[in-house]
Amino acid sequence: MKSLVRFVSVGIEVEYITADATCSVVALLPSPEFIRYGSLAATVEIAGSVEASGACRPGQDGGQEVAAETATGFFAGLGFSAKSNASIGVAFSAEVVTPYISAVGLGSNRAEWRFNKNKEALFGRDIETWSLLAIPKRRKALGYSMRFSVTSRTLFFPTRRESEWMDIECVLG
Repeated sequence: MKSLVRFVSVGIEVEYITADATCSVVALLPSPEFIRYGSLAATVEIAGSVEASGACRPGQDGGQEVAAETATGFFAGLGFSAKSNASIGVAFSAEVVTPYISAVGLGSNRAEWRFNKNKEALFGRDIETWSLLAIPKRRKALGYSMRFSVTSRTLFFPTRRESEWMDIECVLG
């Protein structure tokens, strides 16, 4: 019999212990990635022409722009003409996307990644995360706390389980 419990995501949270010193997340690797399920795009265009007399005539040929009538006149031996065209268009598009990898924390002293199940299993493989930090130049060590989480789903109900926070000291070169 198939299990009703499915693991749908794993996550990692990191909080850098700054002791009132500068510590800012500048970049996160991997960065956010999305799954695109589909898109829809449409364009509506209305075209027409305005005659010299001010009369408007709607466009034809399926909304394509139509050349306007040309009005020609003579005044004191000089010829003149007037021509005008009008066209209005509306375009819209929509895309359905969901996050595959969520990565948040830029500008903060915290970072968090969440990896959602897509085509390959979340378990039985290494998942690496990297954060690029801005810290004081002469700092000798950087402490941080870290925990992981697993989200499972039973039928339609998600459950998130989190580990205890672990304190880690990183010696800098």
